[in-house]
Amino acid sequence: MVIVLPKQGRDMGTAEPAEKLAALFAAIGTAKLKRVALELPRFKASHTASNLASRFQAAGMSDAFDPAAADFSGMTGRSRAEAPLHLQRILHRAVIDVTEEGTEAAAATVVVPFITAAPVEAEPVPFRVDRPFEFFIHDSTINSILFQGRIIDPRG
Repeated sequence: MVIVLPKQGRDMGTAEPAEKLAALFAAIGTAKLKRVALELPRFKASHTASNLASRFQAAGMSDAFDPAAADFSGMTGRSRAEAPLHLQRILHRAVIDVTEEGTEAAAATVVVPFITAAPVEAEPVPFRVDRPFEFFIHDSTINSILFQGRIIDPRG
């Protein structure tokens, strides 16, 4: 999990452009790790998208929604005539729960725990998250953001 805490008094404004995020995660991969004394409020955030079909169709996945063109025979093992399936809706729900014990994130029915460790240093650097912040759960092996969000009021 990466916490982006803007400088005191700076408005979070709009989300960072993809190029800046890519540079941030690249820098994290090569940065010297430091031990921190983290003060992060507990939080739980969720997002539900009730119908994503139009977005998938706009991205070029239209045949799957067309009853005459959809072909799921590779999944069902039956011909289109025997199993005339097509997609009608796509739903999505994501939840992230951050507690003292760690972070748990879920999308649909997949739960991915993240455990990180830093080398021990003599004096931890204080890192107090007491104002609006953004968070990212990033998989460095595939260089992808799995979850991201913004907490406007960390006091609850």
